[in-house]
Amino acid sequence: MGGYGALLIAEKYPNVVRAVAAISPAVWTTYDQAQGANAGAFASATAFASCDVVTYASSLERRPVRVASGADDPFHPGVEALAAALPSHAIVEISKGCHTGPYFASQEPASLTFLASHLGAV
Repeated sequence: MGGYGALLIAEKYPNVVRAVAAISPAVWTTYDQAQGANAGAFASATAFASCDVVTYASSLERRPVRVASGADDPFHPGVEALAAALPSHAIVEISKGCHTGPYFASQEPASLTFLASHLGAV
C-alpha cells in the first residue's frame, strides 16, 4: 500500500511533505470494502476512519499532488472518489492499465519528474 501510504503521510504531516505522487494507490471508500478485500488492512472501523485518504484529501491544499491509476485497476473506484475530493490543483491521470508491475513502471518516469519539479534545494 505504498501509494496509499504516501498520500496518508502527506495528509497527516503536510508540513513535512513537500509534494506527493502515488501510482495505483490502494484506496477503499468504506471499511467494509477494505475488510472484504483484505481483512488485515485496518485494525478496526475507527482505524479506517482516522486514515481515510478520501476524507482528509483537502489537507493537501498546499501541496503538489499527482495520482495515476489504470482504468482497470481494482482500486480505480476509490481513486475516482479520491480525485473528486482532492484540491483542484491535483494532477490525476487515468489511463489504460491495471494494478500491475508494467503499469507502475509506465507511470514512474512521470511521477519522478513531477516530484523532481517540486523538490528543490531545502
